[in-house]
Parts: sequence; structure tokens; C-alpha cells
Amino acid sequence: MTPGPRGVFRHVLSLAMVLALAGCFKSAAPLIDTAHAKYPFTAISLKDDEGQIVALKREGDIYRFIEQGQPPPQVPSAYLLHEIGENAYVIQEASDSGEATYIFAKRDGDSVIIRPVCRGLAPDLLQKLKVEAREEAQSYVFDCYVKDLDGLVGMGTSPTIWSDATKTLKIISIE
Repeated sequence: MTPGPRGVFRHVLSLAMVLALAGCFKSAAPLIDTAHAKYPFTAISLKDDEGQIVALKREGDIYRFIEQGQPPPQVPSAYLLHEIGENAYVIQEASDSGEATYIFAKRDGDSVIIRPVCRGLAPDLLQKLKVEAREEAQSYVFDCYVKDLDGLVGMGTSPTIWSDATKTLKIISIE
């Protein structure tokens, strides 16, 4: 993972405080396009255990994160959601470099459970789904590179993805 996480992970970092040490899900190019995207809400506001709030709002065919009290970013990131199960999604952010980063999210009542990190997943699961785990020798960064949408969906639908390394966010509002 490059210094200074971007987009959804910058926001999730402020919410989950786990990405800097654990790593994330990535692909060399975006795996989700608007034809495969779902739009389950117009806007949602979430709060973590420390009271930090972040909002995600639909703008046309994409979503954008909005931080309360913060000016909009000069180059706003675009996010797409792909449905992987009932009330379960993978969220994609495509970077300027062409690489995409992902988190898994599922709604549970008035909460959203997120899995932003790949550390701790069984090696046989990663191998089966053709996911390459890379660990930086000089840091704690551990990234999982996904080759195709099927592998991403396979990870998101695996029961082990939700067994640990998750964070629960409270839904403040949803439209």
C-alpha cells in the first residue's frame, strides 16, 4: 500500500483505524463498472464508535463520500457498489493510477459491518479465488490483489470474511 491511503480508505481509516497496519483489497484495474453496480440508497450517513461521521451520496452513476465540516476534495473520488448477497456489497474506489481498492460492507439492522482489510484470510481461500497476497518486507502492509470480479465476489461471500477484522458503523440516516 502506498503512503497516504486515498478515498474510501482514507475515510475508513478515520473510522476503522486499521488499514495502516493490516492492508487492503486491490486490483490492477477496476473490476466493477456501472453496468454491474447497484444503487441501494441515495444517501447514507454513518458513525463509528468514536463519533466520527461520514456520508456517502449518489451523484448520477456514482457515489461520493462527503466529510462533514470538510471542504470537498479537489479531485473527488468516485465509488461503485456491487451486490454480493442480501444487504451485502463490495465498494470500489478507482485511483488515478488505474488501480482500484475495495472494502466489503453488509447491512445488519441499523448498522453496517465493514471488512476493509485482507490480513488473516486463509491461504487456501486466497489460492482458490486466485487472490495474490503481498506483504511489504519493511512494513506491516499486507495487500490482497484480486484478478477478477468472481474472485472479489467469492471473497465477499465467504463466511470467513466476516469472522474477524471487521468494524461496525451505526447508520445515522439513510435515504
